[in-house]
Amino acid sequence: MAENKLWSRTFSRLWACEGVSVLSAQMLIFALPIVAVSTFQATDAQIGLINTFVGLGLLTFLLVGASLTDLRRQDTLLGALSLARAMICGFAAFAAATDQLALWHLLIIGFVISGMTALYDSAFSAVVPQVVHTHYLGKANSWIAALRSASDIGAGSLAGILLSYTGSATLFCLLMVFYAIASIGPFSLRPIFKRKQKLNSSNRHVFSQIMGAREGIRFLFSDPIQRPITLAIAHFNLFTSAIQALYVVFALRYANLSAAEIGVSASIAGVIGLCGVFISDWSIKKIRPVILLSVTLALPVLSGAGILILPLLDQFASMLVLSASLGLWACAVLVNVAASETLKQQMVPEAILGRVSAAIRLLTWGVDPIGAGLATLAVLYLPIHSVLLISVIGVGASVSWLLASSQLRKLSPTPTSN
Repeated sequence: MAENKLWSRTFSRLWACEGVSVLSAQMLIFALPIVAVSTFQATDAQIGLINTFVGLGLLTFLLVGASLTDLRRQDTLLGALSLARAMICGFAAFAAATDQLALWHLLIIGFVISGMTALYDSAFSAVVPQVVHTHYLGKANSWIAALRSASDIGAGSLAGILLSYTGSATLFCLLMVFYAIASIGPFSLRPIFKRKQKLNSSNRHVFSQIMGAREGIRFLFSDPIQRPITLAIAHFNLFTSAIQALYVVFALRYANLSAAEIGVSASIAGVIGLCGVFISDWSIKKIRPVILLSVTLALPVLSGAGILILPLLDQFASMLVLSASLGLWACAVLVNVAASETLKQQMVPEAILGRVSAAIRLLTWGVDPIGAGLATLAVLYLPIHSVLLISVIGVGASVSWLLASSQLRKLSPTPTSN
C-alpha cells in the first residue's frame, strides 16, 4: 500500500537501490568501448558494433519481455533482474581476471545488460505508484529522474579511474557488487507488495507474455493523452541523439576545447540539471501538462543555439556556454521526464502500466540509434554546422505533437486517475 508521505522507509530504500542500479548501468555503458580499445585494440567499426548491440538488446528485450513488467510480483522481477545482471558482471570479472575475456563477450554483455536494464526501468515505473501516495508522485519522479543526472556526473569518472588504475576485472567485480546491492530494495517489498489480479486468463501463457509489447503499443496509440506525449518525446529524442552524436566532435574541432574541458563542462551541466528536482514537483502541480511539457521540450533549442555559437567565443567563454547549454538541457529533460512519468502513472490503468511503460521506452529510446546514424550519414554530405542547425530546429518542432492534441490541451495540472 502506498504510504501518505514521500520518504518512507520503503521508498527511501527503493530509491537508493535504484540509484545504485542507474550508476552501474551508466558505468558499464561508458566502460565497454574503453575496455574494447585498451584490451583488444578494437577498431572504430568494432566500437560501433558494441554500441549497436547495446541498442539491439534494449529493443529485443522490450519487444519480447514487455508483459513480464506486469507480473503480479514485480518486486521479484526487479530483484531477479538485478541479480542476473550481477551474475553477468561476475562472469566478466572472472574472465578478465583469468585473461579469457574476448571481444564477443563484450557484445553479449552489452546486449543482455542493456535489455535487462530496459525491462527493469519499465517495471520500476509501474511499482512507484504502489509505494508512493498519488499526492507525492510528482516529487518522487523528480528525485528518480535526478538519479540519472547525478550518475552522469560520477559514472564516467569512477569507471575511468577504475580502468586506469585497477583494470577491467576490478570494474566488473564492483559492478557485480553494485547490482547485488540494487536487488535489496525490490526484495524488501515482498512482505508488503500487493498481488495484482490478472487481466484475463491469456496472461498465463508464455506466448501472450511475449506479445505484451503489442498490447502496450496498441493501448498507447489509442490513448488520446499518452499518444501525443510519446510521439513528441520520440521526435525530440530522434534529433537529440543526432546532436549528441556530433556536439563533442564539433566542440573539439571548431571550438578548440579539449576532451578534459568538455568533460568538466558535462559534469558542471549535471549539477545544473539536478536543480530540476526543486522545481519539477511545483511545476507538475501548478502548470497545465501541455504547457509544462511543451516548454521543457522547447528550452533545449536555446541549448542547441549555445552549442552552435561556441566557435565564436574564446576558450573560457566556450566552457561556460557549453556548461550552461548542457545544464539547461539536462534540467529541462529532468522536469519533462518527471512530468510525463507522473501523468502516465496517474492515467494508465495499473494492470497494464508496465507494458505501456515498456512500449513507451521502445518507441522513445528506440529512435536513438536512428538519429545518431542519420547524423553520421548527413555529415558526409553537409557541413557539421548545418546538420546541428537542422537537428536543433527538429528538437523545437517536437512541441507540435503536444500543441495539436485537443485532449491534452484540456487537461488540468491534476488529472483524474483511471
